Formats: sequence, C-alpha cells, structure tokens
Amino acid sequence: MSHSYARTAAHPRSSTPDARGAPPDLDDLVDGADARVDALVVTGEDVARIVGPRRAFVARRAASLLALVAVLAGSPLGSLGCASYAKIPDVQRDRINAAHDGQLVWLKQSLYVGAFYDDDRYQLVHPNRFDALTYLKTAEGDPILPKPPEGIIPAGTRVRIERIEWPTGEAIFRRPLYTPRYTTWIFLRVARDRGDTTFERDKKHILLMPSGVGDEGAFESWLARTFSTTDTNPWIRSLPREQQLGLAQKRAVIGMHYDALTSSMGFPDRITRRQVDDGGSLRTVEIAVYGPLSVVLDNGVVARVDDLQGRDSDNGAARHSTPTDEPPVPLPADPPAAAPSDAEPTPLEEATPPPTTSGAAPARGAPASQRG
Repeated sequence: MSHSYARTAAHPRSSTPDARGAPPDLDDLVDGADARVDALVVTGEDVARIVGPRRAFVARRAASLLALVAVLAGSPLGSLGCASYAKIPDVQRDRINAAHDGQLVWLKQSLYVGAFYDDDRYQLVHPNRFDALTYLKTAEGDPILPKPPEGIIPAGTRVRIERIEWPTGEAIFRRPLYTPRYTTWIFLRVARDRGDTTFERDKKHILLMPSGVGDEGAFESWLARTFSTTDTNPWIRSLPREQQLGLAQKRAVIGMHYDALTSSMGFPDRITRRQVDDGGSLRTVEIAVYGPLSVVLDNGVVARVDDLQGRDSDNGAARHSTPTDEPPVPLPADPPAAAPSDAEPTPLEEATPPPTTSGAAPARGAPASQRG
C-alpha cells in the first residue's frame, strides 16, 4: 500500500505563555531553530507520521528545542549522535567529490522531474517512474511516494553537478523529516532547455543515488549510466525523428535499438532472453520489463510494445505490458551505454549498477547477439 507524504500542519503560535508558563520569546527561539534545522532525526521511521498531528507537533518542538540547545552550546551538529549512513569510505568519497563537484555533463537518459517530496526548495529528477521509487518508507515498510512528475528533462540537456551530499550524521540532522534523509543526494543545476549552455533553471535539482552503491567504482559506473562528459546531442540528432520524440517523451518506439530505449526509459527492472529458431537461423528475442510495461526486442531492436490492458502498439504509443513468466537472464553491457539487469526483480533504486567503461555518448546500438 502506497502513501502520499504530508507536511505536518503548522501549529498556531500564541502571544501568551502556554499552560506550563513558556514565555513567547522562547517560542521565537524555537521557531528560529526550527527554521535552521527542518527536523531532527526522529528514530523509529519518523514517529511524527504515526502518532497523529498533535503528537507530531510535540515531536517537532522537541527536535527544535534540542537543536536550539546545540546551537546555543556551539556544538557541531554531528556530535549529537546522528549516525552516518554513507557506505562509501571517506577517502573514496573525497576523491569522488574532487572529481565531480562543479563538473559539466550532458544527460544520457531522459529524466522525470517533479516536487522533491516535502522540500519545496528543490526538484526531484529520476530516470524511473516516481510511483516505483521506494527511498522513503513507513515503519511498516510501505513506500511514501513523491508527487507525480511534473514533466520530463530530455536526454541531451546540459547539467552541472553542483555537489554531492552524503548521508552523514550532520546531513541527516539538517534534512527535512519527509525526505529520503538516509540517501546520497546529487545536487544538479539544469539548463533551461536542451542545448542551452547559458541559462539554468531557477531551482536546484536532486538525483538520488541507489542504496546498493558501496564503493567508488560502483558510484562511477552508476553515474556514467546517466551522465556523459561529451555532448550527447550529435548522437540524438542522428536518430530518426520519431525516436528523437520518443526520447523527449520517455516512451518506447518501434525500431529503437537497445541503447536508444535505455536513453529514453532508463534501464529495465529486468530483462529475459531466448533464442528462436527461424527456419535454420537463430533470432534473439528479449523482453524488457518496466514495471507494468513490456518491450519486446528482436535482435536488439524494439519490435513490439505491450501494455497491461492488453493493447498492443505498433507505433510506440503504448507504455505498459504484463511481464513474462520466464526467469530473468542478465544482459551484458554494451559499451558504453547498455547495462545488465538483476537476475531477480528488486526495487529500482536498490539494484547495484553494472560496470561501464566510458562516459561518452552511446553508439547506435548492436543486435542482442553481439551483447552476449
């Protein structure tokens, strides 16, 4: 069962002391601390979501008072006992920061864009559907979904990686309660339009790192799936017009090679493969599954798109289909863009990214038989 996030309603402030005699100036100090630190890490998977509005207000006040004590005492936020959830060792994180902070790149994949959970300062971007993201959960393990996406940032858009914020104790302490506080945030400045090299969008954008990334090599491989250090627009312009539109709209189009499919829709949740005897010659038929969407590739080229309601699409307009019953088979990586899928279905952001060797724009794609 999915839940939509909700911000706790602001408690009305009173100009008179409360029943316990708390003076108004203390309330002002608490509000100031609350503004500086959106929420303290409240253990037990965000108690405020569970105990109701009144107790949630008390919990936020308690968090703000503790933050106020820390500020007045001059102690660093990290010393308040917040554990770090950064899996990558410090030395490797330092190298990653040095390599990527301020880096100019281009999108290899089109990204959904929308509200960043309960923090309206930022925008969330992700190659996968927002209704499949499980970065934030209730105590029962049910996902708390972000709002539906508001649009799409197409492949070929220039991006500046502003900084990488790891889930250290201090970062977790400062992050708002109803956000993925225990996840690495990649802060991005995104060009207003594809091909624009001058103007950036007003809000910063955040890309969330998969939790399975545990070392520097895995991080670089994951990052290279989404970003290219060289301009991807020449490759995009080399595609047929209908496929270019498919990339901009994040949909599968008949005739796409596998690399164009992943640039459009991201990497599939899983993929199956079988050999078909076609009168003495073997054809490789693959089924790429994107949640309820199924895309059939014949020798590495999209041949059919099915949806959950049973409608078939020969023009790429359909978006969904039922998955196959065959056991998933890993798909070896295409240099430089293709990547394997997990042998068993896993949450999209939990899968460890496969190795890649280059950040260059993807090639036109090869038949599946050449991908192993």
